[in-house]
Amino acid sequence: MIKKGFRYLRYRYLACFTALFMIGLAVSIYRAPVSLNFAAPFLGAAFILFAAATFCAFSRREAAALCLTLCGAFLLGFGYPALRGVLASALRRPAEALRLPYLGIMRAAEAVRSKITEFCESPCFSADEGALLCGILIGGRGGFSDLLYETMSNSGFMHIAAVSGLHIGFLTAFISFCLRRAERKKRAAAAIPLLLFYMAVAAFTPSVSRAVIMCCVYLVSQIAPRTPDSVTALSFSALLLCLISPDALKSVSFLMSYSATLALLLFMPPASVVLGRANSRLSALLSKRLPRPQFSGKIIFSVLTALTMSAATSLVSQIGIMPIALYYFHRISVMSFIGNIIVIPCTMAVFVCGLVCAAVCAVFPAAAALLGGVFVKPFLKIILSCAGFFSRFAYTPLHRPGPGAIVLFYILALLLLGCLVKAAEKLKSSPSGEL
Repeated sequence: MIKKGFRYLRYRYLACFTALFMIGLAVSIYRAPVSLNFAAPFLGAAFILFAAATFCAFSRREAAALCLTLCGAFLLGFGYPALRGVLASALRRPAEALRLPYLGIMRAAEAVRSKITEFCESPCFSADEGALLCGILIGGRGGFSDLLYETMSNSGFMHIAAVSGLHIGFLTAFISFCLRRAERKKRAAAAIPLLLFYMAVAAFTPSVSRAVIMCCVYLVSQIAPRTPDSVTALSFSALLLCLISPDALKSVSFLMSYSATLALLLFMPPASVVLGRANSRLSALLSKRLPRPQFSGKIIFSVLTALTMSAATSLVSQIGIMPIALYYFHRISVMSFIGNIIVIPCTMAVFVCGLVCAAVCAVFPAAAALLGGVFVKPFLKIILSCAGFFSRFAYTPLHRPGPGAIVLFYILALLLLGCLVKAAEKLKSSPSGEL
């Protein structure tokens, strides 16, 4: 058991390092500000542990090197807020050299953002439709009325108005489709700068930064080539954002974005195995009563897979964010995983068609308004109708969950994950698929 645990820690080395660094950072930033004099012993101990870990690694003592590195990560995270001020002063001159290129990129991003906002304010959209469209395209919620904000929050669909992994996935797929005749490495190389520029257009929010960094790591692995690992990419993006801005840990959007993504990365692989086997059996059972069983079975299996995977994705993301949402907002939607089956495909259509229409708006505003009324407006109406219906099922508990309840919830979630992984392993090893 211990050997298996060390093997897993070695495989998820960056994830474990990032987790302990963030725990130390959280302890530091949620208490009184730490001065450099107070943090100096912790930083010194961290560097001593890193040096000892390096010595152990050269001596082929991997277990000791791993433990020392992880202990050093916690101490480094605790002292990093005080160290960051010293690093910022030391890097001020190199940063000045990048000031002009950075300002040029930000001006271009602001110009694109203003054109997208201009398209969202077209007369063909109502006030709520334009505000929702702006949220889907660039994450802007400034035009949300109080009623629209409450409806989207109660329905559990607010995530579509915050540019995140869902939107970056749509954008990456659209870029790959446009460059489908090019080689895979060239498509990846072309997508990286476009994604980074879109991150600037979306104002570098935690959710879009996390999604873009993860996607860029994945695309770089295609160019290298290396085998991509989603958890490692997520850990790298979290570590990078915390190094740049330690106060990101105080952001609710940061916590919810990473919690939902981590839950998806951990739960969905085994869940897809279990659901795939269940869908296969159900489609085979239903197709026996229909003409042309083989053809109808394939159609039924495809429909069941689309429905169950969409519902499972939403339900798993709810598992990741439920305690955080209840703690900060004292409210959660219990039926959003059903509504997302309709809302997510509509969001994809709105996002892709909206970006194309916004590009047309820069040249022919009248044509963009006409195209938006035909290809974008109907999907916005469907999303708003679903939000109005599912907002009735919001759940508000009598008391906010305390830290103990939150920890207990995530322990139970890990136990559920263990059961799901065991079930998936049995299904893979059993030819008949019997649990």
